[in-house]
Amino acid sequence: MKEGFDQSGPFFSVIIPVYNAEGFIRECLNSLLDQDFTNWEAVMVDDCSKDRSLKLIEEMVGHDSRFRILRHEKNKGAAAARNFAINQARGLWCCFLDSDNQMRPGYMREVYEKVSALDDRYGIFWAGCRRIHHYPGDRIKEEDSVFMIPSDKPYSKVDFLKNLRVGTGTGLSVKRKCLLEAGLFDESLKAAEDTDLMYRLIWTCDVACSNKVLFNYHIYHDKADRLTTNFKGQFASYQVIHRKNLELLKQHSGLNKRVLSKLIRYAVFSRQPRSVYKEYVTEYINRYGRMDKLIGLYYLASLPFGGMFISLYKKISELGK
Repeated sequence: MKEGFDQSGPFFSVIIPVYNAEGFIRECLNSLLDQDFTNWEAVMVDDCSKDRSLKLIEEMVGHDSRFRILRHEKNKGAAAARNFAINQARGLWCCFLDSDNQMRPGYMREVYEKVSALDDRYGIFWAGCRRIHHYPGDRIKEEDSVFMIPSDKPYSKVDFLKNLRVGTGTGLSVKRKCLLEAGLFDESLKAAEDTDLMYRLIWTCDVACSNKVLFNYHIYHDKADRLTTNFKGQFASYQVIHRKNLELLKQHSGLNKRVLSKLIRYAVFSRQPRSVYKEYVTEYINRYGRMDKLIGLYYLASLPFGGMFISLYKKISELGK
């Protein structure tokens, strides 16, 4: 029997949203083609790219029956592209591979072997990733990010959310039926849509992890249009996450503190009006009694001449990286 074979379809559906990725797509697809596990399909959705992405994809894999290349007639965003692909997918598990990231050798086999040994309540699997930070001047810093659920103490779903470092760019695989049960990605969000999904997905299944670094996740600090540094989009999305999960956040102080800290950071860095920023700082102080050191830095950045402080803070931070 073919490894990982299921009569209804492949074991994995690799979900690949594409938008203006001509500079990345070859490396991305080669990382998939080089995997030694073969029972997969790839569902690619071109989100109305304006560059040569679609042409390059067709040249590379247009002849390969494992690839289905779909296209939006108008640009709808990464969340909509992923949802379209998931709804078209036939695999038991969905692997998320953004067009500017890469699977490292052995990724799919590691996921397959680990999840095949788990019982049915498990539906989220995360392999460790290498975070590759790109800074102005072609400066690059790499760091490995591995998360393991402790085996020597209780670890709840809320604990998982408090320490959340899992996203579509970090080696995430999810059982397709769990994605459908959770309601897929919120297409109204332009950033942090994977975080929003995890706040719903975690209640449908359990999580397993690998301590092997098997994914390359690129973070671009030198491109304002990249979603990882889109502070306005992040702020708007965390407002939605905060609003959607108010009851949960009221019950769990540590989780609420994490979300409020994110809101305050993105409010300052996206230059929101001080009245907006103060709303979340007031909530933070009322709940926790004082500002911690990081929130204090954000407070300084919100004052007059805060823009100069933000620029200086970023430069100092980058020098230390």
